[in-house]
Amino acid sequence: MAEDLTARDGADTAAVLRPGLLDLFRAFFQVGLTSFGMAILHNLRTTALRLGFVSAAEIEEDIALVQLYPGPIMVDLVAFIGYHVAGLAGALAATLAIFAPSVVMTMLFTELFVHVRHLAPIRAAIRGVMATFVGMLVWVAISLGRPLAVQPAAWLLAAAAVAALRFLKWDTLRLFAAGLLLWAAVLQAGLV
Repeated sequence: MAEDLTARDGADTAAVLRPGLLDLFRAFFQVGLTSFGMAILHNLRTTALRLGFVSAAEIEEDIALVQLYPGPIMVDLVAFIGYHVAGLAGALAATLAIFAPSVVMTMLFTELFVHVRHLAPIRAAIRGVMATFVGMLVWVAISLGRPLAVQPAAWLLAAAAVAALRFLKWDTLRLFAAGLLLWAAVLQAGLV
């Protein structure tokens, strides 16, 4: 539960109510349950401020700092806010809470899918989702490939990558390393 602490920075000697681990877990569980995409960052900020986990200055500083860390900003920010509230235990509780709804839903829907995947409407929906996904991949490939349209050497490298994946069954690490070496050779030879 919440505990009574004096305000940080000595600026205000009035007592402030600091949330406990359960408050922290409940708040971040709700954010994880109701938010996705970039809305998560906005909801994290507003929740942390509304519930008094951090001050406005602290949240802005936290957001600036977590951009320096490796990894997803959202995960770093959740852990950082949790740490502000309750140290290492707070960081763990907040991080666990933000992911718990997704983990639980994935487990439930996976189990449900096993029982309904043979149904015609489900199979049709999966085909629709897969077709949409392939369309999105094609669009990404076209968008990334546009700058290469004027470089025949890049098209040859792309064709070689497809052949290595399809016919030689290369893994992505080997393909990536070979691509870097081959592109370095192309640049060294002045072909682009």
